[in-house]
Amino acid sequence: MEKNDRVIMLDDKEFKFEDLTDQQKYFVSQLDDIRSQKAQTQFRLDQILASESVFSDALIKSLQDEEKVEEVKEE
Repeated sequence: MEKNDRVIMLDDKEFKFEDLTDQQKYFVSQLDDIRSQKAQTQFRLDQILASESVFSDALIKSLQDEEKVEEVKEE
């Protein structure tokens, strides 16, 4: 589908992209870009949260292993 064949939905109304003013087309382009950035940011956040969980679990395991070593030394 070409950009001019595009239909914009807003408040349950359809608008043909080709019928929009240049300013309205600019707003649509801005919204497209913002939505793309939002999706990319969410994707990156998902990666960061998963990484945080992995490192947190590794730290907890490391500290627990260290406590076990200290318990053995004390015995």
